[in-house]
Amino acid sequence: MSKWVEELWGFCRRKEACVLNNRVTNNEPCVGEVIHYYNRIGVAVLDLCEPVHVGDMVHIMGFSSDFRQQVNSLQIDLEPVDMALPHQDVAMKVDERVRRGDKVFKIEIMA
Repeated sequence: MSKWVEELWGFCRRKEACVLNNRVTNNEPCVGEVIHYYNRIGVAVLDLCEPVHVGDMVHIMGFSSDFRQQVNSLQIDLEPVDMALPHQDVAMKVDERVRRGDKVFKIEIMA
């Protein structure tokens, strides 16, 4: 890996901002990554690195995905939950198709 890529990756890991496919996430903190997508039911399985709550706004971005939505449904082992913690695999209903490796960012709403 080149020095530039390593520096960019380190910058992304600090969650200050991330450039993904020449698009900037506007300082949105990364909360997880898509590890599986069930296309028939429109559900993404996420590997979380930060907590997510029902009602949060998220931005899902990848090679061909780029959309925002509110978290309406979270499930862990087929049981509905209001909150998912880091290092949990959680299922989330999504509005559009996502792909493995897509990043999930939390949109901080300023009051």
